[in-house]
Amino acid sequence: MDFRTKKMHDIYHTVFLLQQKLARDVVPAILEYAELYDCQTSEMRFHHAQQISQHQSPKQLLVCEIPKSVARVLRPVRKILFDIRSHDQGFASDLNGGSWTWFTAEKLSSATQNHGFDGDDILASTPSELREIFRNPIANRHWHSHEVVWRADSEDTTEAAWVSSFKEGDQIAIHAWARYPAWVNSVRAVTVKVYTVAVA
Repeated sequence: MDFRTKKMHDIYHTVFLLQQKLARDVVPAILEYAELYDCQTSEMRFHHAQQISQHQSPKQLLVCEIPKSVARVLRPVRKILFDIRSHDQGFASDLNGGSWTWFTAEKLSSATQNHGFDGDDILASTPSELREIFRNPIANRHWHSHEVVWRADSEDTTEAAWVSSFKEGDQIAIHAWARYPAWVNSVRAVTVKVYTVAVA
């Protein structure tokens, strides 16, 4: 039995026990509060670190699909975790000018999947499709693991709407960016965990 199967078995057993003592319609709210979600992990690890300059930007690093919901709900995603190991070129002429290496997550619905965009196309994506995940610390060549979590119940309404908008079969594409000469986005690993409703 793999980890995901065991976890789902534990969740269903918890639901069974709760339903013996509580009204059935309050059980999903308890699971939500406890964040007892199904989870699917997608990752890409590079044997040789990817070095993305402005001429290669944006570079698609990973595409993951929203899994089939075991709860059979239309919009099952409750939380998305991004874990990216990266750094910039390690120097900058203006330390107050901001960081120009960063990462974005793009929502690919059935209408936009595999459309073969170029840099101008992706810059034109609407906020509901494309969101910045984070920017690398400026002028720092040490590897950092950056963990960012977006939630469907976030107080940031734009974040909440983006996470809640995913349906089964949609995809998330992760891109690395660099802008201006000499800026380089170095990437060693990308992990995306999609947490979905386990019981409706």
